[in-house]
Amino acid sequence: MKKFVLSLLVCSIAFVGCKKKSEDAPVCETSVAAIAAAYKITKVVANPPGISPLDITNTYLSDACSASGSYQLNANKSVVYSETASCLANGSGTWDVVGTTITITHDGDGADFSGTVTSFDCTNLVIRDATSGTTLDFTLTKQ
Repeated sequence: MKKFVLSLLVCSIAFVGCKKKSEDAPVCETSVAAIAAAYKITKVVANPPGISPLDITNTYLSDACSASGSYQLNANKSVVYSETASCLANGSGTWDVVGTTITITHDGDGADFSGTVTSFDCTNLVIRDATSGTTLDFTLTKQ
């Protein structure tokens, strides 16, 4: 009987000790190699001082050219900004990330970024850009 109780105790500890892994979104490293890919801006949130954040995505991407804009962040730290064929705002430049600081500069009409990576889940890259009077959070989604 003691062996049966001991076996039952060991089995129950084994089942309790084996928890299912968390379903939380993964956190990916903020490195050139991990981030390099094609992205589109999918959300823009303004964070004005003293009031609640404002979703300004529709205003920021109000024309078809801006809404179609794509950033190809290459592993060699070059960036190609492109819009649909009818738009004339294509350009190229450079990008880099060091720690959580990211810069993306190019000669096209799309946004340049100089800010902080606030989150990266291997699909969505959120950049907090504080170069204007109001802090903006840009969500770039991998394509």
